[in-house]
This record gives sequence, structure tokens and C-alpha cells, in this order.
Amino acid sequence: MVEIRKMNYSDLESVQEINTKNLPENYKMKLYYYILTLYPDLSFVAVENGLIVGYILIKLEKEDLDINLAYITSLCVDFEYRNRGIGKRLIENGIKAVKNYLKENMSHINSINLILNVRVSNNLAINLYCNKFGFKNTDLIEKYYHNKEDAYRMVLTILPS
Repeated sequence: MVEIRKMNYSDLESVQEINTKNLPENYKMKLYYYILTLYPDLSFVAVENGLIVGYILIKLEKEDLDINLAYITSLCVDFEYRNRGIGKRLIENGIKAVKNYLKENMSHINSINLILNVRVSNNLAINLYCNKFGFKNTDLIEKYYHNKEDAYRMVLTILPS
């Protein structure tokens, strides 16, 4: 059975390995440390039999003078573990964590936009984001990725729990 739990520092090597193995967009270790240090309650790993098989990395960003954006920096499930609902569970935990963070730390804000970028060719992910979670495709970002593929910017407005 796959357990979803908060990410911690000892997970970061495995998270980076999964990222490098499964995604063309790879991040330096300092980015993982930075996000986990600033927002330790917003990122999660999926674990099966002690092995990390997926993760979601979320950070907050400022628009204008206030934090009102949450950003899914990276979401990945190892190829061998896909189509088992792990990505869905990671997103559910991420959304719940953002709601709780909003309620506990930002009570002066009525909502926060959870944003992600996805390759226009990634139909499975687009379907998951739109049909399962209600993300809206708000923008096309031309040549966003390193290989010049376009991305869709997707947004989900989150209200406090």
C-alpha cells in the first residue's frame, strides 16, 4: 500500500532521483531544500515498502505585495507506479495542505490560486487536473520548456477549509 506523507530532508535525494529518472525538467538540490525549508507543510512524498515512488513540491509566491499564489513546482510519480492513483492522492494532499496553510497563516486572504504548468502534449495530466480537480486552463506559454514545447498554465482557486 502506498502511504502519502509530508516530505522531509532525508527524502530529498530520492526525490531528486525520481525527478531525474522520470522528467525532462530537473532541479538542483538547493531548490528542493529551499522550498522544503520555507514551506515544510506543503510538499509530500508517496512511499511504498520504504521506497519513495512519487512526490509533489509546492511553494508560495507573491503577487503584488501579498502571498496569494501557491505553485506546484513539480509533481512526479515513477513510471513503474503510474496509473495507480498516486498522482491524484499527492495532489489531494497538496490541495488540503494549501487550504490549511491559508486558514492558519493567511486568514486575511479569502482565497489563493494554486498554479501549475503542464506540457500541452501531456493529455493524461491535463485530464487529471481539469476533470478530477477543476483546474482551469488560463494561458498558453509558448516555448516554456527546455525543448521549446509549449505549456498550459492551469489555475485552481482554493478557499480556506
